[in-house]
Amino acid sequence: MKFVVKKGASAKLKCGCLIAGVYEGKSKKGVVAEIDDALGGVLRQAVRSGEFKGSAGQLLQVSPATGIGAQRLIFVGLGQESKANGEVLRKAVGSALQKAKDARSSDIALVFDSFDLNRAPVAERAQILAEGVLLGDYSFDRYQTDEEIKKATTPQSATILLGSTKDEA
Repeated sequence: MKFVVKKGASAKLKCGCLIAGVYEGKSKKGVVAEIDDALGGVLRQAVRSGEFKGSAGQLLQVSPATGIGAQRLIFVGLGQESKANGEVLRKAVGSALQKAKDARSSDIALVFDSFDLNRAPVAERAQILAEGVLLGDYSFDRYQTDEEIKKATTPQSATILLGSTKDEA
C-alpha cells in the first residue's frame, strides 16, 4: 500500500473512495458538513431517518457519490467524541477500508480533519489513520489458492487529505 499526503478540498478530490469520520451528534459541523452539502444532504437525511447515528464502527456508503469528485463515499461512525481514542479511530478506519475493498475501490482517501482526536498531535493522528488502513487491508491468505488471491481487490494507494476546506484545491 502506498501512502500519499495531500492538501486540498475533499469534495473535489478524484478517487475511488473517500472516507470521512463522523462523531455522534457532530454531522452538522466542519468538513463533514461541507461534504454533506456537496452531496445534497445525504448524511443529514440518514441521521434524521435513524439510518445513521455515528455510533462507533457504523458505516454509511454513498454510491455513486454525485456532487463530489470521489466515485463513492463512506461515512464511518466514531462514537461519542468524549470517549474517542486511537483504538476507536484505528478500528473505524479499518472497517471503512474493508467496505472500500468489498466495493473494489482502486484507491482511497481519508479526510484527515474529520478524524479529530482531542489533544492528539497531527503526527500521532496521521499514524493512527495509517495503522487503521494497514489493519483493514490485512487478509489472511495462507489457505487461499493463487486464483483466489488474484481475485481479491485491494486499494493500491491511500491518501491522507489535509486542510480539506472549500477554499482550497
